[in-house]
Amino acid sequence: MTWPLVLRIDDSVVGWVGDNFYFVWLIGWVQKSLYVLENPLEVPILNYPEGWNLAYNEMTPAMVLIAIPASIIGGPVLGYNFSIFVSFVLSGLGMYLWVRRITGNVLAGSIAGMIFAFAPYRLCHLLGHLNLMGTQWLPYFFMGLGELLRNRSWSWRRVLATACFLGLIGLTSQYYLYMTVVLSAFYVLGYVFISRKYLIPSSDFWIRTVSFVIISLPFALIPIIPYLQLSAQGNLTQRSFEEVRVWSASPLDFILPSPKHFLWGQWIDSRFDRSLWVENTLYVGTVTLILSFLSFVRFASKSYLERDSVRLCSFVTLIAFVLALGTDLRIGGRSVTISVPEFLQRWYPHEQTFVPLPGYFLFKYLPFYANMRVWMRYGIFVIMFMSVLAGIGTAGLIEKPGTRSARWVMFGGIALLILVDFFQGPQMLSEVRGRPVDIWLASQDGEEAVAQFPIGVATRPEHTFFTLVHGKPFIGGFFAAYSPPQFQRIRAALGAFPDINSVALLRELGVRWVIVDTRQYQDYMRVHSAIESMGLRFRTGLDEQYVYELTGAWHIDTDLR
Repeated sequence: MTWPLVLRIDDSVVGWVGDNFYFVWLIGWVQKSLYVLENPLEVPILNYPEGWNLAYNEMTPAMVLIAIPASIIGGPVLGYNFSIFVSFVLSGLGMYLWVRRITGNVLAGSIAGMIFAFAPYRLCHLLGHLNLMGTQWLPYFFMGLGELLRNRSWSWRRVLATACFLGLIGLTSQYYLYMTVVLSAFYVLGYVFISRKYLIPSSDFWIRTVSFVIISLPFALIPIIPYLQLSAQGNLTQRSFEEVRVWSASPLDFILPSPKHFLWGQWIDSRFDRSLWVENTLYVGTVTLILSFLSFVRFASKSYLERDSVRLCSFVTLIAFVLALGTDLRIGGRSVTISVPEFLQRWYPHEQTFVPLPGYFLFKYLPFYANMRVWMRYGIFVIMFMSVLAGIGTAGLIEKPGTRSARWVMFGGIALLILVDFFQGPQMLSEVRGRPVDIWLASQDGEEAVAQFPIGVATRPEHTFFTLVHGKPFIGGFFAAYSPPQFQRIRAALGAFPDINSVALLRELGVRWVIVDTRQYQDYMRVHSAIESMGLRFRTGLDEQYVYELTGAWHIDTDLR
């Protein structure tokens, strides 16, 4: 599924140049910080001189720590790819253990694990989202939560293990943590009101449930402390309605195969709007749908645990599906509108309106919900719970043949169909390396700062990685959903470079080296002349990157810190 990555595991990553370069840098930065016993959350060389806090973006420390041993051996690229591979193994293993516990069937667990590990959702995020590849803790947590609800006896080992998996989810992705907490509430309510109504008046059950919540609270809070601190400072603002509604899923997203599928992907891409395909590829799989349907066949003859799991997983799947649809109903990337009756226009003065969904009200009223941008990511929970249903359906199907060999043949056939359903073909690779200009900068004496122009490219993830190569402070370099305060203040002025004000600001920021990407300008010789007229000395040009030295005194204006 990741071929040919294994051939270039130590120097290349899957996908184009993008988020993957940032996460390679993150692994290298954390490794370096651990060596010198510094706080990895604070990055003084990015967004210089103010510095940058990793909490402006998802830090995913759990995935980074998995990568560190391999990074020590072969560098951060190897560490990044090692963490990716581990996520496949642990995601499949967690789902396997969950379904095997429900069905007692090893082959059914293997099918469920295969569906979850190789879901197109994961194969699309393989292109650079290390944090979102960390789906491995989700089945362990919900499996543990289910065990806690079913067992009347208190088990500290089970409670602490489940709480630890919740903490690992938080240390992997803030999206997954928030969504897990929301769906866990529905999981508990579904368990009580669908399967165990007699527990509603049971004080013992509710005491045990509340006790687990209290014990889990520190495990959930520790990963979000850095984000809460930035939020308290006013640096993590809520998103606007128009910004987030674009990232609401369409029901079609769950039934359309990946546009990168090796057989029919091109046909899908030509007939449907898949411009956001990395995020909205939520395809659960044709085989998964069939097997999930089979989990309802002969429902009465299944074990009590299987029947209980089918009811509960179906309920939470529906909830996750609705929440993935986001703020309002959208079909094919476009919002569905309805006419407003005339008598209602007295209170709502519009002839048409969108169709609000539960996510709209959560966005407006649930704390921190509006900090999330991509609602589609609830889709991984749809895929997870449907993997459980598919595993239960597989168990019923595989148990029918009388001989062991016949069961293995059926298992092999199902596995092959899943692989064909999900396979995207050979993956595109990008070599991770510094530019010649970064190598040249690394050879220059001094620790003065670097600025990249035009300033808009300075926040691209590859420029974060380039700081690992040249090792000098950088005015941009951060890669985040939220811009830090200093960059918000200076971006407009530096956007006018080269002029007197922008050059003066560069001096105040302590900049010595100015790199200009000549490909971003139409008449670069005119720009070159303007830069030299401002007192910057041309030093070298490498691969269309021109380097200028800002001579004279460099100092840092303390007001900019």
